[in-house]
Amino acid sequence: MSDLILRIEPVQRAEDLRSGLAARLLDPLWLLGRQWMLGEFDGEDAGTPVTVDYTLAHYPLETLYGPDGKRPIDGAAPLEPHLEAVADPPGGWNPHKRAETAALLARMLHDEGFDDAAGRVAREFPLPAEAAAAAGDAVQAHRAGDGQALYDAAVDGRLPDRLGAPDSAPVVAVWQALIAETLGGPAGDGPVGAWRPQRLEYEAELHCAGLGTPLRIVDHHGGGLGWLSCDLDAAPSGTPPQRRSHRCTPTALRFRGMPQARYWECEDASIDLGAVDAPAAELGRTAMLQLAMVYGNDMFLAPVTVPAGGLSGIVSMTVSDTFGDVFGAIALDPATRPGAGPGRGWALWAPAAAGVPQPWLFLPPALATPLVGDAVEEAVLVRDEMANRVWAIAQTVTGADGRRRAPEPPATPSPQADTAADDRYRLATDVPAGWSPLVLESDAAGRRLRRAVGDDALARLLPAGEWVHDEEVGREGVRLRIEYVLARGSDGSTASWARIRRSAGRGGVASGLRYDAIAPVVRD
Repeated sequence: MSDLILRIEPVQRAEDLRSGLAARLLDPLWLLGRQWMLGEFDGEDAGTPVTVDYTLAHYPLETLYGPDGKRPIDGAAPLEPHLEAVADPPGGWNPHKRAETAALLARMLHDEGFDDAAGRVAREFPLPAEAAAAAGDAVQAHRAGDGQALYDAAVDGRLPDRLGAPDSAPVVAVWQALIAETLGGPAGDGPVGAWRPQRLEYEAELHCAGLGTPLRIVDHHGGGLGWLSCDLDAAPSGTPPQRRSHRCTPTALRFRGMPQARYWECEDASIDLGAVDAPAAELGRTAMLQLAMVYGNDMFLAPVTVPAGGLSGIVSMTVSDTFGDVFGAIALDPATRPGAGPGRGWALWAPAAAGVPQPWLFLPPALATPLVGDAVEEAVLVRDEMANRVWAIAQTVTGADGRRRAPEPPATPSPQADTAADDRYRLATDVPAGWSPLVLESDAAGRRLRRAVGDDALARLLPAGEWVHDEEVGREGVRLRIEYVLARGSDGSTASWARIRRSAGRGGVASGLRYDAIAPVVRD
């Protein structure tokens, strides 16, 4: 016995969908005839789902692995600080940071009533003269003291005694934790080194309890870690360590502008889906409109509460309807077709293993709205078609004092004093400040761009001698920036870290580079 399903669907081949959706009528009595022809006056032997019972399996996160080490993950603390953190510049403590952290400790001691200890901060731990001069304000720096020496003494437990106030240990402990966790001090574990300059992205592995295969973080460009950032090496093979059974009540899908369940009912005029521009080339938009207008009233929602910090999936589900019938156990598959052909091997919200989507959802620990500081270092990788070059252009660099500054302009060679010529031959003209060429190399492994050895203003973003795959720098270019982030996790903890974030550039540039140039001699 087969079921007969009747459905009226408008057919419209023009780009304007409004005439097909209007369904204009001349005789209202025709509606009654159509209702009788479609059997709407008869009862339907169709049930509506009323309960959904499902079992949710969960693989909790355990460890983050990177090229430079591993970090335990508890599933509640934010994951991005461990993944995205980049190392401090060589030396770690710059003069500005040493003066600011010492001044912070003196202020905290003064606020808690330890005035004598606050006064001894600069006397017992003076900032060296060369560091004070590099800090930008030598007088204020001398008054502040040396934060690096203070921190080392705090780690050794000798700082309260050296300040002459053993009772100030709680204040010193708060200051030490603030330096380590908020200001990026050198204490604790260093970054795992997940940033790959060859691909200008983060790559690492996440191991989950009982999963049997690691989660690979790929194509992560800094910020917004989510389900699309991870894939699996293979399908999960281990038994989920956590299983929970739930029951929920499904509800019919509702959205603004949704078609009515009956063809002859008046639609809501607040949203006109027919006015949406959906030409034949916009297949995604056309498919979404078809889903909304034709199949929207056939869908139900059964919400599931998924724990953060791991890989979760529904392993079994049964559905009960209004007639008491129970349907199950229902196999759940991603909304796609596996395989290597066109349109296959991709699924929304599902990680893939060997090109096959898996019915699992990766939900990392959530971060509240982060506070992102200004870029302390910023550069763009762009193509110069006229000079046939790819340039790494430093726009913001970190000075010797630890503060942001623009790149130093190149030194202009002065003409020789013993020449009377009006013109001068130049092998190559100068380029603007901060421009460093990327040399193209090619072999059996592919094409790559290697940064020439020279000014090391981009030591953290793209060190001299480092290389990038040629295909990573498109016509629009690539923008890289190092920025400090302060955020609070779902467990209430506060985290601060420096990360590299990649974004699209603004197109090509013209450096004005010319070879074998004749330039006039400018005399004073």
